[in-house]
Amino acid sequence: MRAKRELGASWCCALLAMLALTAGCVSLKKSYPQKRYYLLHAARPGQAPPAADGAALKVRRFGVSPAFAGRELVYRTGELTYESDFYNQFFSTPGHLVTEGARRWLAASGLFGHVVDSTSRLEARYVLEGMVVVLYGDYREKEAPRAVLGVQFLLLDDAPSAPEVVFQREYSAKQPLKGTSADALVEGWAEALRSVLEALEKDLRQLDL
Repeated sequence: MRAKRELGASWCCALLAMLALTAGCVSLKKSYPQKRYYLLHAARPGQAPPAADGAALKVRRFGVSPAFAGRELVYRTGELTYESDFYNQFFSTPGHLVTEGARRWLAASGLFGHVVDSTSRLEARYVLEGMVVVLYGDYREKEAPRAVLGVQFLLLDDAPSAPEVVFQREYSAKQPLKGTSADALVEGWAEALRSVLEALEKDLRQLDL
């Protein structure tokens, strides 16, 4: 009987040791994708022409359509369906990124003597306002994904007596993507923004500023 008890105790010890070893090899931690953050660059190509004399431009923070105002990248998957990507986001809000891109572009265009943001105390004759209407990756056609961007612009002659609308137009761009990754989408948006800003600069050059 004593031998049986000792044998049973030995089996129990061996089983506990095996369970402890197994537990040490099993990780209960779940592996989640790492978040990635993106900026939106739209550098103006070529050498900037000489700045105009006198006229200054103040660029106010652009608004964004509520559907696209978050920092998460947005994908269109069907006619009425969209998805947001928790793990791939803009480093700042889309409104801030597009505003800053437009300000830097116009500062390098030579159209104005000075181009400042809304925090500047400089008195500017002209004011540029904007609204990002659409900003999403279009994946409805799996073989032909596109970056879609639409921006409305409003240029004001900010006279103290009565501000006047000098120019108003909406631009849109659909840029084919080189792949389906988030990197490819942000690169496509950058190209779309460059296209929009090139068209804006071309139209502003037709005005008597």
